[in-house]
Amino acid sequence: MSYIRGALPFLQYNPNTQDDIVPDGVSSTFELSQEVPGGYEGNVTVIRRQQKSDPLISSSSASFVFASGANTITCSTASVAAAISVLNIGDILHVTGASNGANNGDLLVTNAVYNGSTIVLTVLNPVVNETASSLTLLRKFAGPWETLEPSIDYTISGINAQQDRLINFSVTPIQQDVIYVIHRGEATYNFVPTEKTVGPDQLSDNLRNFVVDIFAANGVLTNFTLSQVAVSARTLEVSINGVLKYGDDTNLSFTGDYALLPDGV
Repeated sequence: MSYIRGALPFLQYNPNTQDDIVPDGVSSTFELSQEVPGGYEGNVTVIRRQQKSDPLISSSSASFVFASGANTITCSTASVAAAISVLNIGDILHVTGASNGANNGDLLVTNAVYNGSTIVLTVLNPVVNETASSLTLLRKFAGPWETLEPSIDYTISGINAQQDRLINFSVTPIQQDVIYVIHRGEATYNFVPTEKTVGPDQLSDNLRNFVVDIFAANGVLTNFTLSQVAVSARTLEVSINGVLKYGDDTNLSFTGDYALLPDGV
């Protein structure tokens, strides 16, 4: 008689393995270093810190003095300086509208001095001497750390060599996002086939056609080796001289994966 093996085994991976996701601004799917058991999103914890942005000024007529060498940007228009004073060290000042292209783009703020009317920003990026106006400034900064929601913010997929090793984000991360994935270390498979989706093609041959082992008794042998691994004696149907015996009969026992021991055969 055919039989179905027991539940899938308990899985154990290296505890607290961490994958650092490196966004490129285009990809939403990334390969992890190890399989997520059962493809179950809850078996990993995903932490993200997104880059946020706030507009500071738009096409302002105020003058900004870019000074090379010192890599400073100075504004002495009080109202504009006050608006810019929210910048913190480590923030990114995004500039558009400068005549010299080297002064446009993302500039990393390394220092900010504001005296109530004038602000002097020091940036890491080299700037070129220029006095500019009609600039639009945007503040980019790191938002708070957040734990992503399984199945909503991300899913797990992958087949063959990438079996359950792909993480798919519902929103494509930008390059400045910081994301890491922590594997829980231990988990069990957790999946059930969709109702009415398992047919003959999904079953192995022994489950479709059944397997019959026939042995010749000699009155001495009590151990007979089966052709396939059995789960337990209760998963087998044994006929001795036309009389059916079951695993809970007192004269039928089972040990290991292969040996069937009917007494007195």
